[in-house]
Amino acid sequence: MNKIILLLTIVIHTTFCYAQDVLTNKSVIGLTKAGLSSSIIINKIKTSKCSFDLSTDALIVLKETKVSDEVINTMLDKQPASINVSNTAADKITNKFAQSGIYYYAGESDVYTRVDPTLVTGNKMGSNILTGTMKSKSTLDGGESNLQVSKTPVFYFYFEHNTESKLNNTSATNNTSTDEFMALMQSYAPTSKSNQAFSPNDFKLIKLDKNRNSRTFETGKISLLGGVSNGVSKNVTGFKYTEISSNLYKVYFPTGLPAGEYCFMYATSAASGGVGASMTGQVIQNDTKVYDFGIK
Repeated sequence: MNKIILLLTIVIHTTFCYAQDVLTNKSVIGLTKAGLSSSIIINKIKTSKCSFDLSTDALIVLKETKVSDEVINTMLDKQPASINVSNTAADKITNKFAQSGIYYYAGESDVYTRVDPTLVTGNKMGSNILTGTMKSKSTLDGGESNLQVSKTPVFYFYFEHNTESKLNNTSATNNTSTDEFMALMQSYAPTSKSNQAFSPNDFKLIKLDKNRNSRTFETGKISLLGGVSNGVSKNVTGFKYTEISSNLYKVYFPTGLPAGEYCFMYATSAASGGVGASMTGQVIQNDTKVYDFGIK
């Protein structure tokens, strides 16, 4: 009798679990990593309830984790198009952000990591007598960034333009100030509209020169033949971006990025440093932070 009850319990439990089996992106990735063939995975998709994320980011992750095109196409056929359309796409993302900033999105684990700003700690002049040039380089401490990302990274730029009342650090009175994290980190006046960053177009992505204990980037050059060039012009890397809402942008790289160290830098800060600033003592590191990351 006890054996019959136990058998019935197992059957009921197994049936319940089977009924509740809903395939997701994570399920498909798991089946792929387990070595199952595309035909088996496709049959599983066709005979199961499915809840797939088929956004651009999710499709990139599926491809990166070696899910075959045939399986991805079956996922697209299985999932009704209406499920992928959401009027609250921006809200679903920004609800995960504590404040404005630049966030790296790890699609496979669906995790957003804020890219912490790093202080520019030094500015060094160098000259070449043979070519008649002087160069200015800015320095970041450390041979590599704490944040290492995939070769096809996706970032979200979140700009928060709302103001709210909060305590000033130097007094106990309430003062109206901006919650513009990116503005404060880049040290530009949040009350000045001409100096505010409103989209990724206001930033440059720089590939850093990597040294043993530091990383550097050129901020200006003086040439006897070509005059003065202030601002970052060397090793600037291009990127694409899509506007999700008025203050949320997705930044991506269609062909990926080579291994190395990089940083996003506010364009006004990039233009304010350089040789001229170094010669007058107004060096770039006085008030500049950059958003650095690395790709191995």
